[in-house]
Amino acid sequence: MNSTHQNCAEASWDFGFLRYPHSIQFEGGSVEVGEQYAAACEEIDKYRHRDGNLYPPIQRTVPIDWQTGEHGDPLENTERPARVFPPPLSHEIFISSRIDDGDIRRGDAALIVHLLALLFDTRLQFDGWRFDGKVPIPDKSSILLLRGALEDSLSAIYQNWRLWSESHRNFFVKILYMHARAKSCEWSWYRFLTEYMVLDAIHRFSVQRGILKNEVKHRDRIIQMCEQFEVPQDARTIESIVSVRNELIHEASIEGALPGTRTDDTFHLSKWLGRLNSRLIFAVSGYPNEFVRSGWWFFGWQRFNKADRNCR
Repeated sequence: MNSTHQNCAEASWDFGFLRYPHSIQFEGGSVEVGEQYAAACEEIDKYRHRDGNLYPPIQRTVPIDWQTGEHGDPLENTERPARVFPPPLSHEIFISSRIDDGDIRRGDAALIVHLLALLFDTRLQFDGWRFDGKVPIPDKSSILLLRGALEDSLSAIYQNWRLWSESHRNFFVKILYMHARAKSCEWSWYRFLTEYMVLDAIHRFSVQRGILKNEVKHRDRIIQMCEQFEVPQDARTIESIVSVRNELIHEASIEGALPGTRTDDTFHLSKWLGRLNSRLIFAVSGYPNEFVRSGWWFFGWQRFNKADRNCR
């Protein structure tokens, strides 16, 4: 149920799909398992591809008799994957005292929901809005949440976020959204570019908030942020990321070839860049922990513990 109380403080909204059968309590609100959770799980189990993604359904053009409202038979040669499709709704988010009277799907609730998407390696969407492209729904996240870390991180980051200016709050939500959306890119080079866009946005956000003293050239931005936030570095991987970015942006090629025409490094580099962005996102939100200070240029699970300090 989606609702906003007349005092403009309390609000709630349904969203999905999150395979997590427990309520989540955080300072300022909660996430509750919805009545439709079991049905949503059944829908996901039925339609999720073996590769772990939920793909857009097939749509067809159907004629309608405008006088009777009756539908005719689907027209031939009109089948195609839907451009957008609704999320299977699994949970409801409650905000006890939202920061303004705007749409919580763009503010308070958006922050929490997209943080959950990051922590659970998926994409999430609100009731009334739509997904575009495939939606990753893994059996397990690459982030191993330790006891109490989920609730603690949501609480701390939400309270930090409320202290920021409106422009910075909106900026950070956009970063979270685009970081999640990158997982829907079919081509690895396209995902790489999307993740690099997120990296640039994190850098600009850090400069605007005064966390970084100045903007530096692209080749130095990863190193600058890693040094600032105590994120480990791998010189060879960083050099490869910068090199591929420059070639894609300035020459529309990868290793001298058209993107997508042969095997290249963007499959791994897009993954590494996404993992780096995940760490930087928690760092700039004021939640430094072991996860932030862990390596990002390889596959595997990574522990996510409570922050050892909270820098607001």
